Amino acid sequence: MATIRQFQPPKMLLRIYSLIVLGLDLVTLFIGIWFAVILAVYRTFRPPTMKIIHGEVAMVIGAGRGVGKEIAIQLAQLGVIVACVDLNMESCQTTVNKALQLSGSARSYTCDITNEKQVEDIVQAIRIELVAGLSGGTSRGARIPLSTAQFAVQGFAESLQTELRHSNNNIMVTLVHVYPFIIGAEAAKDIRFRIPSYFGTMQANEAAKQILDGVRRNYTEFSVPGYLLYLGHILRILPKKVSFMLRDLLDTGVDFA
Repeated sequence: MATIRQFQPPKMLLRIYSLIVLGLDLVTLFIGIWFAVILAVYRTFRPPTMKIIHGEVAMVIGAGRGVGKEIAIQLAQLGVIVACVDLNMESCQTTVNKALQLSGSARSYTCDITNEKQVEDIVQAIRIELVAGLSGGTSRGARIPLSTAQFAVQGFAESLQTELRHSNNNIMVTLVHVYPFIIGAEAAKDIRFRIPSYFGTMQANEAAKQILDGVRRNYTEFSVPGYLLYLGHILRILPKKVSFMLRDLLDTGVDFA
């Protein structure tokens, strides 16, 4: 009785085929990387058109002062319904009053964001009654718990971006790095800046404008000021000691990487 044997291609052919597939994958990856770099450079000079956010609902944490206050006010001016959240009830209400004076729509909520129960209650209240600032560096002293939470937010945002990029929805996650020492008079007292002429400072309202512009352009990630994002990315691939040396030079108390 005749037997049928399955054809087995030579191992050399399989190896050659695998190398060809790997080569094509590497070429595709290389082209994709350069396309992404070229597009990023192009977008630096020709940013995307800003989207209309009139009628949207936004929650601003830390809306009682500084950049958070300016973001809340500018959002209200753009027609966004703003939930202003802050630990200080008086300063938060002051922000709301300012937004209302500018014909905006805002409401104040008092919350200690380190208290899980309060956070749950506030989120539920906002959902019922209506329907995120971020600094991206590490620091020392009393700001360590805040920076730790901010790194957690960064990881969460990156995970969401990975999950949502293949989904068919209109959810857009934007990760914003705000370097506190750059915000002029609003900088915390425990953040020093030994050589301010290196980078300069900006007012809180200008920082808020840059943040909202980036969000409205659907940027996946950006920083205030913008060039520090790229500096941080470069330092991440260098030895950690390099970032420590740069921090010591500037003496800001903030780690770029």
